[in-house]
Amino acid sequence: MKKLQPIGIAILLLIASTTFNACKKPEKGETGPAGADGNANVQSSIYYVSSYSTSGNVLYTNIFVSDLTQDIVDNGAVLVYMETSSGAYTQLPITAAASSTVNLLVEPIHSAYNVQVQFSFSNNLLPSNPGLTKFKIVTIQGREMLNDSSINWKNYSEVKERLKLKD
Repeated sequence: MKKLQPIGIAILLLIASTTFNACKKPEKGETGPAGADGNANVQSSIYYVSSYSTSGNVLYTNIFVSDLTQDIVDNGAVLVYMETSSGAYTQLPITAAASSTVNLLVEPIHSAYNVQVQFSFSNNLLPSNPGLTKFKIVTIQGREMLNDSSINWKNYSEVKERLKLKD
């Protein structure tokens, strides 16, 4: 068996000490600034629709909403807003006077990954296609936020500010 020479031992010790001393824990840095409050449980998307279908006296459109999971359908909330001719958003469902004797009902019906917006008249006639329509759909996981009575959920501006939504 060959013996290590003193020079070999010295080289091994030098390599070992260099290796182990190079592996120091990094010093803890300063804590960074706090980030902005987020809304990870809230998603908002805009949809432009111009294609509608009919079923009996109902005009409708189906909007695919990738954030609208079954869990949100079962435990969360879905808010649907439609842009009015003035550029403001109004929450659906709404009933508006189409004439002195006829009302128009615009109503959202949602299921997993889908929001169907239906238009119908109170006199059972088929509404005409409204053309290009802008919808904003907000999905909220869980029920906590809807229990907040300090916000008017029908007012899109308040919802946008409270949930920190971006247009």
